[in-house]
Amino acid sequence: MSIPHADVLIIGAGAGGGAIARALAPTGKQILLVERGGFLPREAENWSPTLVYQQERYKTEDRWRDGLTDVDFRASMYYHVGGNTKTYGAAMLRMRIEDFEDVQTEDGLSPAWPISYDDLAPYYDRAEADYFVHGARDEDPTEPPAPPFPYPAIPHSARVAEVAEDLRTVGLRPFALPMGVIPNPEHDSEGPFVLRELFRANGAETFDGYPDPNLLKADAETCGVRPALAFDNVSPAHGCHRHAFGADGRRPRDRPRRGRDRRANDEADGRRRRACVRRRQHRRASASVGGRK
Repeated sequence: MSIPHADVLIIGAGAGGGAIARALAPTGKQILLVERGGFLPREAENWSPTLVYQQERYKTEDRWRDGLTDVDFRASMYYHVGGNTKTYGAAMLRMRIEDFEDVQTEDGLSPAWPISYDDLAPYYDRAEADYFVHGARDEDPTEPPAPPFPYPAIPHSARVAEVAEDLRTVGLRPFALPMGVIPNPEHDSEGPFVLRELFRANGAETFDGYPDPNLLKADAETCGVRPALAFDNVSPAHGCHRHAFGADGRRPRDRPRRGRDRRANDEADGRRRRACVRRRQHRRASASVGGRK
């Protein structure tokens, strides 16, 4: 099986891959977006706490191995278009200016980043526009300088509004979380908050950390991958699991590895990781004996 010609190959259609695909799509370059999983099913089960969080309906079955304890565990990964953003809460907070500087903690000094908040500020601006962020500036006293949000803050429900007012009376400054919500063009943006009314009609009041079958949550699928796929030069490749392509553009295998092959590979990976840990421990011990820090 041959892969199509591509000027740009993006591996992973999650938060990073979706953003890159959307940014590069207008260039006209032939872009291949490779993703291990497909589109997450849009179904009533998307909003079931029991199925999503107790039975972990959409979570990978893969077992990872802790290199230090040698214990296997089920990875908290969601291999779908949109990646882990399919189950995030869509709160869009910027990092603060001091987050990029030296931070002294109880465990020692966390060194400054090689870049500053000012370096990333234009990209925060673009991300807030691409992800339809709703919010209110100047409510959060820790917020760094930034232009107005693209959309006004999402109104509180009645009970949350009461709590916010109570907090203000004791001198605190509650603020509306910046939230990524795609406006519904069929409704008046100045009218009632349509998302809450729509979700109530479907038996739930918010998508929160659940997949949204209405595609109104601003995630990497709705705000990254789907806008990119609107361009003819962007091609998706779903269901690509550990495929290795040679220089001739062909895969050594056109089918998933069988269980025994996969277990053998996982065991070899585990041995290599444990050997790596032992080498690091040996180097640290040698450095300590030699007087180095």
